[in-house]
Amino acid sequence: MRVAHVFPYDPRHLGQTFERWAASQIERWPLAAVARSEFAQTTTVHVIGPRSRRAGFVTEHRSLSSGPRWRFWGEDRSLSLERTIHRLGPKDACVIHLNDYRAARLVQNAAERTRVVLVFHGRGLRGWEAGDRLAVLHRRAAEELAAPAVSIVVMTPSIDRECFSPAAALPAGLPVLGFVGRAERSKGVFELPAVLAHLPEARIEVVGPPAGEPEALLAAAREAGVADRLELCGELAPDALAARMRTWRAVLLPSFSEGFPLTGLEACSARLPVVAVDGVLPAELSSRVGVTTGPRDRYPELVAEALAGERPPEADWVLAHEQAAVTWDELLRSLPAWQPRSAHKFARLEGLRRLRPLRTLRARLPGRTPPSATS
Repeated sequence: MRVAHVFPYDPRHLGQTFERWAASQIERWPLAAVARSEFAQTTTVHVIGPRSRRAGFVTEHRSLSSGPRWRFWGEDRSLSLERTIHRLGPKDACVIHLNDYRAARLVQNAAERTRVVLVFHGRGLRGWEAGDRLAVLHRRAAEELAAPAVSIVVMTPSIDRECFSPAAALPAGLPVLGFVGRAERSKGVFELPAVLAHLPEARIEVVGPPAGEPEALLAAAREAGVADRLELCGELAPDALAARMRTWRAVLLPSFSEGFPLTGLEACSARLPVVAVDGVLPAELSSRVGVTTGPRDRYPELVAEALAGERPPEADWVLAHEQAAVTWDELLRSLPAWQPRSAHKFARLEGLRRLRPLRTLRARLPGRTPPSATS
């Protein structure tokens, strides 16, 4: 069985080059688990970008109109990618990693002659019952999808447990807190200056790609008088991140929405307190000892309470990549025989009309409103 994992977007939307994206993805779930699976030797990974090139088993498919300059998130398209997926046969499988975006539907149409697994890294949306399997990351997402005609598989993400091992003892000195992710509002980074204002002896290190609003975050920190205690560290490789985590006292997850954040699992494996906001994390994570959640307007106080508590216990419940690889094998072996299915319908010339420059120009006309990133 040939297996194609498709991430139908340009990594430049995430502030990453293709090389950096490929190197980082192969070290984290899902690809780190996929690389350890029974079908690893016949598996390929596909993404979109400005050139045609490979890095290991990851292929970038050329598109001259992809990336944030030309398209909004979820709108990228590559005809080379679609031709490649179209070559898969009835005994193969195409695994599409993206929620309900046009880019994913285009790839699913190209996979008309093979079996399809749709992986929802967030909650997932209704109306996607056309796949052979739906994979979600927690039970609530499965309940909300409620697709009775299709089997839904809950796949718990995994981490490199040897890499994200705990420090022998709590770090000495003034507390350093960690934040991992893009510096954008949806990740809750603008809660960080308030945390520093509430904890005058603490420092925060922000690890992540140069995407989002880093300059706005620094400006907010300067306005709050805490800029000297907020450091942007850039993106780090997993081993460097794990080493940095062993110097932290807690990991901050003030996001507004999450699927199943790997950073939370890595922090738990490193025996670090995790501080999040009510209703954001899946119950499988928020219910664990060492994970604190509460109202957003009390977030600084929640961080202080987590620091004052005891060190979390060993997190033997966190899956290693080898364990998650077994789940991938079981999912692929359970796929039904291929059957024809209906294609998603798109209006003629829709792809041209949805180019970012044209949509931005139309939005400037009288009576128009600017398009959102996903509209």
